Amino acid sequence: MSGQVPDLERLSAILKEDAELGEREADELGFRNLNGFVIIGERTSVAFAKNEAVIVDNQSVDWNDLLVHYGLDRTYLSIGAVLTFFSILLYYFVLGTRLFNYFAPEARLYVPTLLLLLGLTMLGISRSRPTYRFRK
Repeated sequence: MSGQVPDLERLSAILKEDAELGEREADELGFRNLNGFVIIGERTSVAFAKNEAVIVDNQSVDWNDLLVHYGLDRTYLSIGAVLTFFSILLYYFVLGTRLFNYFAPEARLYVPTLLLLLGLTMLGISRSRPTYRFRK
């Protein structure tokens, strides 16, 4: 929802007070931090996360899309990329050169295939960590 916000100073004071109260309650409940919160109104609501506040229309908002998205886990992503690269490199050496001719034909393909499966699996699960953000 775009446009001017009436009485912006009062709204920011309320948000600051609610954020401090939410942080205290999160500490009391054993959470390390508060990722975001929403003040729900009759027609519009104020969503707050990562020091950013957005006024949204209650009829058209999808709360899960607004606050959560799935990010990449860099560890799994990098390991998966390296394993996939080595697998393609080994396929080249096995099929395109005479470097591994002393192995049986089936055994030459076992290791690259296993590395390819592991690499693609790691690439697939790298997009599994939920992170909190706003999408406007």
